[in-house]
Amino acid sequence: MDKVKPSRRRGWLLWALPLALIVLIASLIIVGANREKPAPPPKVRRLANVEVMTVRLRPYDDGLTLPARIEALRSGEVSPRFGGIIEKWFVSEGATVKKGAPVAALDSAAARAGLDELNARLDSADARVAAARGGVDAAQASLEKAKRDAAAIELDINSAKSARDLAMAELHRIENLFNEGVIDQSSLDKASDGARRAELAVKSVEDGRERATIGARAAEAVLEQAKANLTLAEAQVKEIGASIEAAKINIDNHTLYAPVAGKVEEHLFEAGEFVPAGKVVARIFDLSKVHAIVDVPDRYIAFLGKEAGGTNLAEAKGLGAEPLSRVSITIPGLPKLTGGAGEGITLDAKIVRIALSADKGSHTFPVEIEADNPSNSLKDGIVGRADIAFLHYPDAVVIPVSSVQVTDKGARVFVIEERAGENIALSRPVEPISVSEDELHVGKGLAEGDLIVVSGWKGVVSGEEVNIVVKDGELMGSGL
Repeated sequence: MDKVKPSRRRGWLLWALPLALIVLIASLIIVGANREKPAPPPKVRRLANVEVMTVRLRPYDDGLTLPARIEALRSGEVSPRFGGIIEKWFVSEGATVKKGAPVAALDSAAARAGLDELNARLDSADARVAAARGGVDAAQASLEKAKRDAAAIELDINSAKSARDLAMAELHRIENLFNEGVIDQSSLDKASDGARRAELAVKSVEDGRERATIGARAAEAVLEQAKANLTLAEAQVKEIGASIEAAKINIDNHTLYAPVAGKVEEHLFEAGEFVPAGKVVARIFDLSKVHAIVDVPDRYIAFLGKEAGGTNLAEAKGLGAEPLSRVSITIPGLPKLTGGAGEGITLDAKIVRIALSADKGSHTFPVEIEADNPSNSLKDGIVGRADIAFLHYPDAVVIPVSSVQVTDKGARVFVIEERAGENIALSRPVEPISVSEDELHVGKGLAEGDLIVVSGWKGVVSGEEVNIVVKDGELMGSGL
């Protein structure tokens, strides 16, 4: 029994010591929690430095800036219809020509030789026509003579018949007298012989009439043949004449004419070189004016002015704007070593044509603009830009693009409100209408007199106080 008791005391001590340690730690935690905490050190306030500007209403022109490829007012290509060797140039490179003026000529020696041969054939054909006309005249004369002879024979026939009738009447009278015994047989025989001779005379004259009729018919056939020969000869003359006209046109086609007025760019072939049919030998550009084709999005096409075909005047008034049509073409200047580019060239222009249908792929309308080209300074193919102003706003809210924050809820700007002497930045939604370079035209959300943050707004939270260091371009001070 004495040995067991010390063992129990040691077990109880093993449990009591951890329990006491736990109670001590818990007591320390409770005491620490109830002890008063020291006050934190005061925070140093650092305000965001911002630049602000006062919103002012001002006139603003809304428009488009689009790439434009400059083209000559008119251009044309000089090319032969058939192949040949260039004989000579009538104009030098860079020379100004009028429409229809000769530019170059192909060698036409063979064509001219062919024309000379045709002229010789024409002379022979003319001689054949003259001979055929003579044959017609001779045949006509023969026919007329045959007709006159036939008419004369008809008179002879009538005379012979009258003589025969008289002879027959005399024969009947003599026969009656002979039967009455008044006259003898010899008188009867004589009367009978006269009647036979009269009958033979009629037959002879009638045979002559048949021969005259045959002669007249032969003369008519000769005349028809002569007329056919004349027709054939005249047809040959016409045929050769047509060939001569074709040869002259062919020779004229050896001369290449300017299809448009303008300047000859260069000789693409030299004299003595062979040019295939249809190959361009020179190009001519009329640079007195220049054209440019720009592709205008369909939503803007109705605002391009009455003279250009636009009609959406009511919508323009609904936006508080006035229709405007001001167009210019700008060719950028040369790049500067310090960055950017020179001023370039800007020309006033006008819209001369708006397509009646949009491109099915891009849904843009090709719009053609035209500008004067002083001293022909602009060349075909230069790339520039076209500025088309189509709406004028007399009183517009225009702010720098740098002042706008693009969020998932749309465009917003920070507007400064003064509260208890502090400048508080408040985020406000705005409705953009258009952008022009570094300016944004705002429709709703801002009013004249509003003070907006234009720079330094990154990191600013709506409702924070900010420190204005620049206001309307003037230095105001700096933040802590």
